[in-house]
Amino acid sequence: MPIIRPNQLTEIHDSDVYHKVKHGERLDYLAEIYYNDASLWWVIAKANSLLFCYDLVTDQQLRIPLDILVFST
Repeated sequence: MPIIRPNQLTEIHDSDVYHKVKHGERLDYLAEIYYNDASLWWVIAKANSLLFCYDLVTDQQLRIPLDILVFST
């Protein structure tokens, strides 16, 4: 189960969290926050149809899936 720190959350919907990107944040950083594993950055990229891990824009809303088993196949 992912580690979720409530002060990092924007909104929770079903099994997803929505995170508003802050300046300088990267997918590996967000994966470390939400999953306690930076190597799972690709789950966030796939959930948001990001082609490159550096495609983040300040104030962009990202979907952070909490059920990461769906993305492991």
